[in-house]
Amino acid sequence: MIDDPEVDAVFIATPDVWHGPIALAAIMAGKHVYVEKCMTNNIAEAKALRSLVRSSKCVLQVGHQNRHSSYHQIARRLVKTGVLGDVSVVQTALGRNSLTVHTPA
Repeated sequence: MIDDPEVDAVFIATPDVWHGPIALAAIMAGKHVYVEKCMTNNIAEAKALRSLVRSSKCVLQVGHQNRHSSYHQIARRLVKTGVLGDVSVVQTALGRNSLTVHTPA
């Protein structure tokens, strides 16, 4: 897709370890990019991507798809309609990147 001149933009929905490398390759090829969070795996990769985007005419957007999932909408509706009563504590969990270097096999 990156080499196809008919493609103007790419949507990156791969395992997190590939977000940064694919986004960099797409921007270098002149494609607009929508990438799921996390955008990159480390700060150096994020800075390289920022620098590349700033020197290009490409748009980079980072999305948070899971916030738009149906279970979030259902939970919001349950709280808003009072089904749960007074909510005093909310606990959530989210996976995060580590400083471990990921290399493809």
